[in-house]
Amino acid sequence: MLLDRTLLLNGYISGGHVTTFEYQFSHKFNKNLEFQQNFRYENSSQTYNQTFGESIDLTNDAWNNNAWYSHGKHITAGLDTRIIGKLATGSLHHTLVAGIDFRHVTWDSTHSYDFSTYPINIFKPSWDFPQPNYSLSGSNDVYSSISNGSHFQEGIYFQDQIKFGNLSVLLGGRQDWVSESSVFYSGYNYPEINYSQPMTKGKGELGKPSRFTWRAGLTYTFDFGLTPYFSYATSFVPQTDITNFSGQVLAPLTGKQFEAGLKYLIPHTDVFLTAAAYHIKENHYAASDDEHNGYERDWGEVVSKGVELSAHANVTKNLHLTASYSYNDTRFASNGILGQSIDIYGNAKGYVPIKGKNVGQTPRNMTNLFVDYTPPTRIFKGIGFNFGVRYVGFTYPDSANSFKIPAFTLFDMGAHYDFSNLVPALKGLRAQLSISNLTNKRYLASCYLSSAAQCHYGQSRRIYGNLSYSW
Repeated sequence: MLLDRTLLLNGYISGGHVTTFEYQFSHKFNKNLEFQQNFRYENSSQTYNQTFGESIDLTNDAWNNNAWYSHGKHITAGLDTRIIGKLATGSLHHTLVAGIDFRHVTWDSTHSYDFSTYPINIFKPSWDFPQPNYSLSGSNDVYSSISNGSHFQEGIYFQDQIKFGNLSVLLGGRQDWVSESSVFYSGYNYPEINYSQPMTKGKGELGKPSRFTWRAGLTYTFDFGLTPYFSYATSFVPQTDITNFSGQVLAPLTGKQFEAGLKYLIPHTDVFLTAAAYHIKENHYAASDDEHNGYERDWGEVVSKGVELSAHANVTKNLHLTASYSYNDTRFASNGILGQSIDIYGNAKGYVPIKGKNVGQTPRNMTNLFVDYTPPTRIFKGIGFNFGVRYVGFTYPDSANSFKIPAFTLFDMGAHYDFSNLVPALKGLRAQLSISNLTNKRYLASCYLSSAAQCHYGQSRRIYGNLSYSW
């Protein structure tokens, strides 16, 4: 007997560059048995024509630029099908999940670098300089590479959530099989792929790696609102769409995670507090190659240790507060791996062991506070105000920790109005005005070092509004 059936479809096309299609289907046979299926297809491509700063020539007051061309295309299709069942064995109540899924990915990418120099005067900058030919044809100093490949991953999984009074135990496992192949060509002076020219040819072939992963956790809820929990999980993530500068496909990312924490809902209040500590160990960690722009490499083992704290409180009917803090110490742990240290001008300073170094672009400390207040007044009733503070700690731009990117603090504020206070029939209509980076602080949001030093300013002051309606 059909009790419930849902089907959701959506599609998105943007300028011919990204096309996606997705559906979600569910069918409830009865209160204890349900069928679910999700499908997603995505076809995307992107092309970049740009110059990047290579070095500074202080003798001639010049910033030397090189040309870079990149084109990539990805096609992904994935299907996930599962059965969810509920049953009781004595005083134990089970929620069982079993399913099968697959993911198929194909990709091709081309990178070309013109090492000819296009200088800009750093004291009298002008973009009126000879522009590169982004087809990169006719140059004798062009390095190009092309890679393409396919990846097919299928897996079966199961999970059992067992409840016994206030105790909840979660057990789950997954078996994955992966089939992949890729081809890589590289060499000088062939912006068009001319296979008759001498060049490096590499083939990445991991065969058919497979891995069983599992997870387990337990939670106990005390009557006074405290809920401690503990979990352990292993992971397996193929990285078949990542090739290094030599054209080799990176090995799958594998990991282990321990996590323990507390959740506390203070009795007779609307205050929810959480605290968690974790330890994650991952192997074959992929990050930017500090010698080859646009490529990644295997940096071996990475260990992350951290603490996360959060508070959500409706202090009064009109005053709401959200706060969080996270400490994340993420470091390289493998012996014998070297990273190239580079100064802020992109000049190489030599190689250093990376063991014990922080992973680049990863802040150790982050915190934020957000307060929303709607005054309980009859005049201008319905108008509320909010204020927020965000702090992001210092980071390093590369795996060698060449130098620090300063920490920054940003302030935000806004106002909102509920139109139901003006006309009851407009219930659900809400207007909001927000200002991010209130002080218009200039800061470096991120920096990374590869064959050149590249930094990006963060978003300046931004004012935006929206009008929403919910029912």
